[in-house]
Amino acid sequence: NATTLWAASTEGGDERQLAASVHRYSFWVAKSGVYFLSVTLDGPASLQFLNSTTGKINPVVALDKTADLGVSVSPDGKQVVFAEIDLQETDLMLVENFH
Repeated sequence: NATTLWAASTEGGDERQLAASVHRYSFWVAKSGVYFLSVTLDGPASLQFLNSTTGKINPVVALDKTADLGVSVSPDGKQVVFAEIDLQETDLMLVENFH
């Protein structure tokens, strides 16, 4: 479930791609850039930071578990909160003589 993050000027003009492989709605715009959860097909998700001054994307932390929705940054910018799925299970049940 990866999406692409785009930006456009409020004064008009063309949009520009900021980052690819963003996990659904999992991004947060901060004063100095954008934090987002990045997902790939062949590896674990990671929390990334797009610096708005340099345009460079730097890894913050690799996730040990499956990424879930949501990223938030504390008001002082010193902590990032993100969601991981701790337990992912499904149950399959057979019901005999079901009518």
